[in-house]
Amino acid sequence: MSDTITLQNSKESLVCGECLRNVPGKRSIYKGKYQEQEVIIKVFFGKINAKRRMHRELAGIKELDKRKITTPLLLFSGKTLQGNWCIITKYISFAENASDLWTQSPTIESKKQILQKIIAVLAEHHRQKIQQMDLHIGNFLISENDVFTLDPAQIKFQYFTVSRAACLKNLAILAAQYSEISPYYFLKVYARCRQWSIDCTLKKNFCRETTRISRKRIKKILRKYLRKNTRHYEVVEKNLHAIVDKTLCEYDEIIDFINKISQVDKEIFYYNKQQVSVTRFSNKSQALKNWCNSHHLQLLNFEHPTPLAYVKTHNYSYVVSEHISYEKFYNYLENSKVEDKIRTTVVRKAIKFLDIISQKKIIHQDIYNNLVANDEAVFFSNVENIIFYNEDMFTQIYQSFYKQICRSKYFYFFEREQHAENNKGIHS
Repeated sequence: MSDTITLQNSKESLVCGECLRNVPGKRSIYKGKYQEQEVIIKVFFGKINAKRRMHRELAGIKELDKRKITTPLLLFSGKTLQGNWCIITKYISFAENASDLWTQSPTIESKKQILQKIIAVLAEHHRQKIQQMDLHIGNFLISENDVFTLDPAQIKFQYFTVSRAACLKNLAILAAQYSEISPYYFLKVYARCRQWSIDCTLKKNFCRETTRISRKRIKKILRKYLRKNTRHYEVVEKNLHAIVDKTLCEYDEIIDFINKISQVDKEIFYYNKQQVSVTRFSNKSQALKNWCNSHHLQLLNFEHPTPLAYVKTHNYSYVVSEHISYEKFYNYLENSKVEDKIRTTVVRKAIKFLDIISQKKIIHQDIYNNLVANDEAVFFSNVENIIFYNEDMFTQIYQSFYKQICRSKYFYFFEREQHAENNKGIHS
């Protein structure tokens, strides 16, 4: 479906096609056609703020061009006959959004290549006295030879040099969003672009700042996931509070869905062609912890079943998540029917998983009974007993887990792979 918009003080018309993004009451972004060429159209709404937002965007585009930062070419700015303000820029057909490229990238190395390009542009921003106030990779288009900067309305233009501390804080905001890649990698690439030297103090301070920003960011997202947001519906009625993922059902199906999970006898069932797991809690605070901790683990890039719904009723609370088949990890060390090849693969993944949770200061109060695995991943089954950012208890709980599994029939697999991993770490 396409809409035709007529530009004020002009006989030219503008065809809006696919809606790329819509922020209700503020703006919509379309892919369309103008003067026989493909364009991006940003339409601003609101009687009071639309003109101000349009001029802010326009000023940003002009300032980027003045400072020789690559951005899509401006073709038109002004008012439509429908009374809205709009900006038209050239559609860059030979470039892809960095966020889409990131999703399509299968390996850490290919993701690092994307980051190298963006960090180089960020370094140039700082050299040109520019700071991105909404810094994420979705605000960049990447082509073979160029990186285009988007969303100029969220850029701060300065007329004095951006301090080293401000540069590193801006970089830490980017690093905090991608915890699967070491903060030191961001610092190393950035320092190379700026021809800075790195000492131990700088590295330590940068890693600490990245961790602080990451924790703050995750807290903000988790608070958002307890109310209506772009990802979830919310239903609030007497004795009922429900947060439901939009991929699970439509808004008008939520009450029917809640009735089904409150009556179902099985822990696993199908709903809208999705196989889901339902966990019922009599302790309502435990359900809330399960919902938040599941999202927290995913935000830290752990493999974990996606939480799909949190439902709090008068009697019970429920957490619904995607169903993933798994076995208790200790079964891989006990069961003689498991092939040695599979046992070795799972043990390696478990050792890597335990190493990562140690680095991220995450503990589970009962690792032995809750560490589970399948052919693809190792994760915790019941996450309500996870404690984040507590390194003091980790050694004690890990020693307890080690004592429990050392009695297993095939414990030597774990011991052998752990020894190999330790040797690898020493040599690297």
